[in-house]
Amino acid sequence: MAGTNSIVDGSQQYGTGSDVVFTNPDASTVTATLNSIVITRPLQKAKQYGATGLPTKQRWTADVAELSCEAQFQTSSTLPIIEGATFSYTADATHGSELWVVVDAPRELSNDAGAIRVMPIKAEKLINGAPTVT
Repeated sequence: MAGTNSIVDGSQQYGTGSDVVFTNPDASTVTATLNSIVITRPLQKAKQYGATGLPTKQRWTADVAELSCEAQFQTSSTLPIIEGATFSYTADATHGSELWVVVDAPRELSNDAGAIRVMPIKAEKLINGAPTVT
């Protein structure tokens, strides 16, 4: 008797990340689990120079926060997330719930039978509320 390649017992398990509802620009919604979340909160540096051309002062100010992750779809028929989609995500108590807009969502979906459908997502934090996507 040939060996068994795989056994599925019960429903397919999805990631242990955070479930998020994305609202696409066409108002359709997509629920996905976010895995491998990385949030960066970069700083911009500005220098002030004196008459001699040497730096005399510098300051740092917050730049736009960026998020990258893997979105895992809950079913194989889930619509894709598209650029311009918005979602709320709470990374920690310090920053609370933040509104993000998807700026890059390449379609790297597998057609392999039984494959878990995932796609990489890059987003930026919205500074002043809901965006207008044109």
